[in-house]
Amino acid sequence: SLAAVTGPAFEGCGALRSIDLGKCTEIRGLAFPRCGRLESIRVAHGNSRYRSVDGALYSRDGRVLVAYPRTRDVLNLVPGVCEIGDGACLSCPIRKLNLPDGIRRIGVRAFAQNQVLSEVTLGEGLESVGSSAFAFCRDLREVTFPASLKRVGNSLFERDGRLRRVVFGGGAPEQDSSRESVLGRETSDFEIVVRPGTIGW
Repeated sequence: SLAAVTGPAFEGCGALRSIDLGKCTEIRGLAFPRCGRLESIRVAHGNSRYRSVDGALYSRDGRVLVAYPRTRDVLNLVPGVCEIGDGACLSCPIRKLNLPDGIRRIGVRAFAQNQVLSEVTLGEGLESVGSSAFAFCRDLREVTFPASLKRVGNSLFERDGRLRRVVFGGGAPEQDSSRESVLGRETSDFEIVVRPGTIGW
């Protein structure tokens, strides 16, 4: 039986609509890049590491979204999710993203390569956003980060040519390099808004 999936094991499988990973207990890297017709990701009942709910793949305890169907244009999460895994919603055609309060981490390239995403609002409780989380989202115009944000990776908005406004609700988050490297854009190209009284800017 299948024990592990190593990304990009299914990269570019454009005709793939459904996959059953059976008893697979390890998914490494970005497992389903460029699988634009993928509607359902399933595992065997009783899988020790993962579970499938409505075609989406979660960690067994339901706290981490591992992979979301690539055809869905609305993000619906099971109660109790606190992390969006690396590449979990890569290229999903979500037009407006409103993450609920309580999501603590967004992984590397979690929402990257979405050609229709225009607006992002992230709920309170979010502490960390991974590198390139919203990269190559060519229609993205505005992003709002909560006051709880503590750390961001690099190249968050790389090649997001229509981005015009980024709002930070709290103090400046920790970052690995210069602000331009973190945002993946020249900051003169768009407006950065910070709340009155916040520090580190």
